[in-house]
Amino acid sequence: MTYLNSNGEQMVVQVAGGHGSIGTTIGDYVVAYKLNNKLSTK
Repeated sequence: MTYLNSNGEQMVVQVAGGHGSIGTTIGDYVVAYKLNNKLSTK
C-alpha cells in the first residue's frame, strides 16, 4: 500500500502475518518506508 503522510511525504507499507496451524510462526508485522524525493538516474 502507498499513501501520503500528514507531511505530504510518500510512504510504502508492507503487512505480513503468520498462522500457527500451517506451520509458520504466529505473528503480525507492519513495516513502513518513506520514499526519497529524488529519482535515481542509474
